Amino acid sequence: MRSRSDLSPGAHVGSAWHDEPGDELPPDPVVREPGVTEPGGAEPGSFAPLALHLATERLVLTAQTDDDAAWMAELLTARDDGRTWTTDDALDKIATMRQTIASLGIGVLVLRRRPAGEPLGYCGLVVGRSTVAEPEVAYELLPWAHGHGYATEAARAVVDAAFATGRTRLWATIRPWNAPSLRVAQKLGFRAQRVATDDDGAVIWHVLDAPEAGRRL
Repeated sequence: MRSRSDLSPGAHVGSAWHDEPGDELPPDPVVREPGVTEPGGAEPGSFAPLALHLATERLVLTAQTDDDAAWMAELLTARDDGRTWTTDDALDKIATMRQTIASLGIGVLVLRRRPAGEPLGYCGLVVGRSTVAEPEVAYELLPWAHGHGYATEAARAVVDAAFATGRTRLWATIRPWNAPSLRVAQKLGFRAQRVATDDDGAVIWHVLDAPEAGRRL
């Protein structure tokens, strides 16, 4: 899974799943499973588009609008990369995400807390380090929204919606030091599959198969 320290719209959301309070679970052993290698590819039209309205017990997930630019700029500025994002910058990101959803049928949605509807961040599917056919789950929350289980709840809804498009496999790429993201991935049923390296160090690839696909393997 990717969260912003490692998942962000149009980029890798590497993983900053600062989501669950309490002790963190250790990552599962990394294994290279038979029949699970590199992400597969397919044309975007091979799948139904990701639903742009999802609801959970505490959250509603909807497409981004220009009205989200102010808090999106706050969210992006809260990253640890030293950049200050303006509302205009955020509007550009929102426009890019609209284009991505239109062309690929996947993207990220705004998390809003029910019933008031205040924004908490985003969650959805991105190509990231993977493919359109087997995308990555991504999320990023405003700092004050961490520690309440929102990322897990939203990501679970996104996973269900992803499999409803006809996809049979999802990925999450997480840095070994990112214990909160590892915990969320584990709760969602992702399995550590292999380790790769990039310019920033090791990345653990986690895989999640749709229930029907898992039974066929």
